[in-house]
Amino acid sequence: MRRKTIGQFAMMFLVALCLGCSGNNLTRDRAQELIEATKKFQPTSQLTLTDQEFEAGQKAGYFIYARGEWQYCKLTPQGQAFFGIEHLYAGAIILRTKTPVRLKVLEITGIVGNDTAKEARYVYGLNLDDFPEGLRPIFQDLHQKGVADFRKYDDGWRVESH
Repeated sequence: MRRKTIGQFAMMFLVALCLGCSGNNLTRDRAQELIEATKKFQPTSQLTLTDQEFEAGQKAGYFIYARGEWQYCKLTPQGQAFFGIEHLYAGAIILRTKTPVRLKVLEITGIVGNDTAKEARYVYGLNLDDFPEGLRPIFQDLHQKGVADFRKYDDGWRVESH
């Protein structure tokens, strides 16, 4: 009976040790989850177009670049179905989307650091699931790179900056 109790205790100790040690690891999945929980990745109705996105939208028939005394972006009837113009200044076009959109981490490309601080490099883009089918080709290949700094606290890893 005593041998069985010692064996059970040893097994519980090993399980607790394994679970405790696994919390120190910042996996790619956990890093992605933490990054996507930050404010930058929350749904928004404002979308700032890059020149590349504007040109793609123009070719697809959503926007017109109008020239006159002032240069501005005009939405076509097709574009008006999805967007409203929020601002146009110094060449930047900010559109208001009729449905909120969000960013998505597409890939964690690497994690480096020690037991208390880590850095994760990642690639992100718009979550195209939020877009109508006709708009997806405009944004599908436009990805950006990011870096997030993590710190280990008593309750787990947290994003410090990104």
